[in-house]
Parts: sequence; C-alpha cells; structure tokens
Amino acid sequence: MKLECGRNGKPCYFCGPYDDPSNILKTLTKTLGEGNFDYVIEDDDASML
Repeated sequence: MKLECGRNGKPCYFCGPYDDPSNILKTLTKTLGEGNFDYVIEDDDASML
C-alpha cells in the first residue's frame, strides 16, 4: 500500500481555526526552507462566499 502525504510531493499545511499561522509558517520556513512546502490559510472574508 502506498501512502502519499502532502501536496504535489511537498509537505502541505492547512491552517486550523485555532492555529497561529505566522508562527507555524516561520517554523516551516526555518525547518524546510522557503518554497519547500505549500500552505492553505482561509481568509476571514472567505466564509462569506
């Protein structure tokens, strides 16, 4: 069984409702390097769509 994690071969972070994305993105950048991960952060205005 093959299990894929991430998105398009890179780690991917999906921001949760109680996450501090600036702190998490800083840690990912320090650990993985700029551009070596993807992320999805919901905009507060997106809930109105």
